[in-house]
Amino acid sequence: MSLFLVAATISSAPLIEQAVNEKYANENYRLERGQWIVSAHGMTVMQVAKSLGIGEENAPNMLAIVVLIANYWGRHDRDLWEWMKIKLEDQHG
Repeated sequence: MSLFLVAATISSAPLIEQAVNEKYANENYRLERGQWIVSAHGMTVMQVAKSLGIGEENAPNMLAIVVLIANYWGRHDRDLWEWMKIKLEDQHG
């Protein structure tokens, strides 16, 4: 699995949250309002964005950025690190 950071504008957050929960129900970790880490297999950043409706001409209010996570470092809840470890092991295991 690859991990992607999805970061939405405050105004787009409710719509994107709905899309994240529908498309990646068991494959997302909510960091805070408007920010998620999504786990997806064999997808590009563009494919993840399009699956959420980001960047589509018929949805100009879906404002967000999707970034492939290649490396990471920081401080957060233990649950996040454990979730990421499990998802990344799925990729390599």
